[in-house]
Amino acid sequence: MRGAVFVAAAAVVLAAPFEAAVPWVVVPGQRVSSLELVFAAALGLWGSVRFLEWLRGRRRSRGYLTVPLALVAAAMLVAALAAPEHRGEALRFLGRFGAGLLIYRLFADLEASRRTLFGLLALSAVPAALVGVAGVLEYLQVPAVEELLERFRGAPTYAGGQVRVSSTLHYPTIAAMYLEIVFAWLLGLLAHTASEGRRRVAAAIFLVLLAAGTSLLVTSSRAAILVLGALLAAAGLASLRRPRALLALGALAVLLTGSFALLTGGGQDVWLRLTTFDQRDWYLAGYQVPDRLRLSTGEVRLVPVEVTNRGLAAWTPGSETPFHLSYHWLTPEGGSVAEFEGLRTELPHPVRPGQTVRLQARVRAPHTPGRYRLAWDMLQEHRFWFSQEFSPSAFTEVAVSGAPAGPPPALRPVPGPRFLLDRPAIWSHALDILWDHPLLGIGPDNFRLTYGRYAELEVSDLTYHTHNLYLEFFVSAGLLGGILFLWFAWRAGRLALDAAAANAL
Repeated sequence: MRGAVFVAAAAVVLAAPFEAAVPWVVVPGQRVSSLELVFAAALGLWGSVRFLEWLRGRRRSRGYLTVPLALVAAAMLVAALAAPEHRGEALRFLGRFGAGLLIYRLFADLEASRRTLFGLLALSAVPAALVGVAGVLEYLQVPAVEELLERFRGAPTYAGGQVRVSSTLHYPTIAAMYLEIVFAWLLGLLAHTASEGRRRVAAAIFLVLLAAGTSLLVTSSRAAILVLGALLAAAGLASLRRPRALLALGALAVLLTGSFALLTGGGQDVWLRLTTFDQRDWYLAGYQVPDRLRLSTGEVRLVPVEVTNRGLAAWTPGSETPFHLSYHWLTPEGGSVAEFEGLRTELPHPVRPGQTVRLQARVRAPHTPGRYRLAWDMLQEHRFWFSQEFSPSAFTEVAVSGAPAGPPPALRPVPGPRFLLDRPAIWSHALDILWDHPLLGIGPDNFRLTYGRYAELEVSDLTYHTHNLYLEFFVSAGLLGGILFLWFAWRAGRLALDAAAANAL
């Protein structure tokens, strides 16, 4: 029986960071992923064991924190049933939350022996190493690795022009949370094995932590970076009387700092990511351009343009992703795009914030005569256009004459700036929702479906959340669910502190 529960737990540990992007089973009204199938099999095995034990009259302990978690789940169920809208979505999310509670109970049912604990920790090092190494290679943009990772998530995520690592997880923040967890418990295992003089085991764990920690750093998750520093500091303080453990932890901290500096090269996008709320002010340009031009169809002309860097980031030429000046051809009223990709004009030198550069911009006229609006736009190649990063374009009215040199352009809508709400705005809307629904909230996971109305948005990003776990619980389940979650967090903290104090004695 013990072995079956361990196998179920091991399957969860090994499979957790490897959920395929494409569902493995699709039935009407339901899409089942590879990870959900593994979890279902693990829970089925554990449930069978529990049923057999019940038939034999054997009882298991209810496990640590089961009561607080059960009360939180009950509060969320009430909130889902009472949700003023999107009740079905709230109940679906509650089902996933319930599956998570069952996974917790599975682990709580494991025999709390030293052998079981070390076995699971050793197993967790395997996926942690794979996720860590894949993350570092993703940051280095190794083509084969990027192609492989597409099986687990969509397009890469960027902070400005810099990759934010998600490795095999769906999004960088999710990758950061997973790596935080495995880093925490493997850090304790490193200190333990190093202090006992188990050099080979300690060396292997050290290498896994180096890969996982480096990958965590280049997720560019600010909270995760702070947590990593706090974990190293806490482990160091706990190992003050164990010199070998302290030496291993110190070496790990130094190498993580060095690897992060080596990979990022002190890049401005990393620094801006760590010191600003969002990218709204990173890439802004001001333009001095002619009011009107006359061109012949297909003509290429040099047009004098002055461009001022009004953002926080410098523009660099000559790299793999250089900054260029370009343009888009729009219809006369500016409502549609006739030609989106214009010729590029290189910068003669890096342009720092506040600097102005004078350029002779290369412009090719459309092949169809008519009146157009020329929209000037900066871009970073293979990354983004400034007009989609909240920087307005400048416009020149252009009359194009001559014989048609090609078919009329296929018009399409002008792409607008990407959607972005900064953290203070998100938190403000969350508090507004809580004010309107104080007792039971808006329903689990319903913030993302509701905040758009409070932000007065016609179209909102349904992947948004409150970016604050505690606030998310209050908004989802009201004061009742939020206070119960705070109680659970307090109980979990007390349990961790008591365990640390017991091990220190």
